[in-house]
Parts: sequence; structure tokens; C-alpha cells
Amino acid sequence: IRYKKLSYRVVFPLELKLRDTVEPYTYVEYSHFAVVVHVGSGPNHCHYVSLQKSHNHWLIFDDENVGMIEESSVQTFFGSSQEYSSNTDYGYILFYESIGGPTK
Repeated sequence: IRYKKLSYRVVFPLELKLRDTVEPYTYVEYSHFAVVVHVGSGPNHCHYVSLQKSHNHWLIFDDENVGMIEESSVQTFFGSSQEYSSNTDYGYILFYESIGGPTK
């Protein structure tokens, strides 16, 4: 089996509003607060870092190193819009949290 890292751009929203699938069909809003990032050119040669929003600031965790990044920099982990890009850092697992109760 040959595994290949997909490198196309996937834009993930910072806020989601999802509808229930059962009555009364309410909506719940979610806020993106963390992402695990796959760094590397393939599935067998890689490193993982994570980004997390805490107290309205984004932090990047890379092993024992922790630093702050701008919210606009989170978009660099959406992937590249070009097929052959030198960027190898892609969001892999997204985490959202509910930011309120159900609404109609």
C-alpha cells in the first residue's frame, strides 16, 4: 500500500452554525479553538504541532516550545491553493466548541 499526503487547500471556518437533524431543528453555533497540524511531505516523515485559542489569543505548541501567533496566521494551515507548494503544514484534526445553546 502506498500512502500519499494530500496537499490541496481546505478552508475550515472559524465559526460554524449547524442544524440539528431531528425536530425541533434548532441550530447550534460552534467556535474553532484548536487544530492539530501535520508538518512534513508525507505520512511516514512528519511532525505534529498544535494550535489552540486561549483567552482570545492563538498559541502554537511544538514539543516543549510554546509561542503566540496571530489569528490571521491560522489560515496558513488551510493548505496551499497550488498543487506543488513548498508549504507542508496542514491542519489535520479540527476542534470546535459550542458557544451557546440551541437557537431557532
